[in-house]
Amino acid sequence: MNIKTRAVVLGVGLALGSVQIASAAKHRDEEDSVYEWGRWAVLSPAAGGEPYRGASEPEASNNVRPDGADEFSPKIAGGDSTPNVVQSCEPGAPCGFATYTRFDAEQDEDVGPVLATFDLNRRQITDPSPGGMPPPPGGGEMTASAVADGTGGTVTVTDFDVTNAGGAGFPDVHSVDMPGDFTDGDVRGTRVDTTFTGGAMQSVVQNSRLSHSNQSTGQVFRFNGVDAGYWSHIANLQLANILGVAATEGALPMDVDYDGYFVHGITATVAEMERFAAGRVNASYNGYVLDYSAPVRLDFDFGNRTWNGNFGTANGFTGFNISGAVDGANFSASDGTRAVNGAFFNQGFNASGAVDNGSTVGVFSADLVEDILE
Repeated sequence: MNIKTRAVVLGVGLALGSVQIASAAKHRDEEDSVYEWGRWAVLSPAAGGEPYRGASEPEASNNVRPDGADEFSPKIAGGDSTPNVVQSCEPGAPCGFATYTRFDAEQDEDVGPVLATFDLNRRQITDPSPGGMPPPPGGGEMTASAVADGTGGTVTVTDFDVTNAGGAGFPDVHSVDMPGDFTDGDVRGTRVDTTFTGGAMQSVVQNSRLSHSNQSTGQVFRFNGVDAGYWSHIANLQLANILGVAATEGALPMDVDYDGYFVHGITATVAEMERFAAGRVNASYNGYVLDYSAPVRLDFDFGNRTWNGNFGTANGFTGFNISGAVDGANFSASDGTRAVNGAFFNQGFNASGAVDNGSTVGVFSADLVEDILE
């Protein structure tokens, strides 16, 4: 009797169990989700909270792929919340920063450095014939250019301008033509302008140079999509005697020497920066303050349109940390006597500008960390 009873109970139990298993399988997908813990609901609320139960569709911005949603495409320019950023460069246009030091012959010392605007040009010209022998005494003027080989062919020349230094003691500098393309290596050029008056000859010899290196430390600078390095321009006035006629009394040879460091390139457009930021809401850049070969680290948060910079201490440059804002292709920061003004170049892959640490100035350039050139 007991054996039969147990057999009946077991049979009923198996039948009920198969029904429960089928029922569980049927409802498993409905209950196990981020909104339901299934049979464990009594222990903890679901990870996803209450499911969306609205009668209408969600907003359109929530129906797109994640990389197309507004929250993944930060707007880094315009709007009512535009940060107060110094607009150093026009988006999508050539722009450059420079430091400018002038040698004062009377004081026998350097004056500066100060900050200035830098413009670099490359063009093709017809190679002119070099100047010949000086004309006879009293006969007009002669100009000779040492960049010329006299071939009459087409050559590439590079020249630069340093302007807007903000003081009478720092006049605009216009370089002579330098044969070659600076992207291929360092370039130099010389120009000689000679005047003959009353048997006296006066020559002005000008030398210009661009170099990819720091002249004090030897650090060679190669950045992504920008030109950067050292610039110099020297003008030398020479007086001479011709046929026994004395040069102007009291006149002495005079050197006017200008030099500094620079960075120059094509800035990113606002559209390029927003595409760049959509793929990299946060981006870091590594580089140098060129004048001192001091290390630089820049961290940008394009979603919040903010940035933080660490300027290292090296070779006489005192480092510091600073935070600022981003607006389109430009970024800047100001903290007491310290300030940074910069712009994004090469579609956002390079960040360059000018820095003032409160006691001296410099220009810096930094490449996106994930895209540093070897």
